[in-house]
Amino acid sequence: MQPLNYCRQLIKAAIHEPEFVDLAETAKLAVKFCLPDSGIVLEDTDLRGLDGGIELCLPFDRIALEFTEPREPKPGELRSSKRVIIAEQTEEKIECMTAIWMDSKQKWIPYIGFGLPRSGYLFSMDGVRQMRIYCDAGNIHDIAQEAEVLLNFINALQCSNVEIAKTEGRKKSVKHIKDALPFDDYHFLAIKRPEGTSESSGSGGTHRSPREHLRRGHIRRLQTGKKVWVSATVVCAGRGGKVSKDYLMALDTAKVQP
Repeated sequence: MQPLNYCRQLIKAAIHEPEFVDLAETAKLAVKFCLPDSGIVLEDTDLRGLDGGIELCLPFDRIALEFTEPREPKPGELRSSKRVIIAEQTEEKIECMTAIWMDSKQKWIPYIGFGLPRSGYLFSMDGVRQMRIYCDAGNIHDIAQEAEVLLNFINALQCSNVEIAKTEGRKKSVKHIKDALPFDDYHFLAIKRPEGTSESSGSGGTHRSPREHLRRGHIRRLQTGKKVWVSATVVCAGRGGKVSKDYLMALDTAKVQP
């Protein structure tokens, strides 16, 4: 995974766009993370790493999450293929600023700000799990993806086999030594295989699983109390035909007043 350098683009945009100044200044101080496409680190729709009402906690006081969005926009929506979420932890909540790249205009624009309470951020209504989001303006559903990405990121960090890896920013060449903006160091979330597990279950199986099927990735709680992420595996490989299936993260949202 290569650094995206979206924050660097935002800081450059602020030179000519006054509305970017606050966001750009915050981006300069943030620890940068590069996420997979659509921002989802683990395909864990239940957010099992956050069960039991664990208090939300960022790995650093201020972080920037950068990711691309390759999926086609919904009808009536404009494509925004680049996203940035800048999150800052306070005593009671996590406050976020966002920016999106508008493909049609070929420019960055500041987007909706939002916050998540550090406790009580998930609740159930009519049997449906929902997020509690504080939204600065606009429709709460417009910021749902960004809130899901942030929760998924924090959820992944609850797994003991998920580590933060760092890559140093690209050094400036002699030709561009006068460039005022250096390239940032970037962090990634790396998943180690839990001890005692394998990537594929091979041809094994039981009478309950006679055909090849995909065992989706999931969080497993060990006897020690630690949580680990077990990647998706193919069970009974080569038996009874091929199976391919995608899992998408989806949570309903509910707006509450701060």
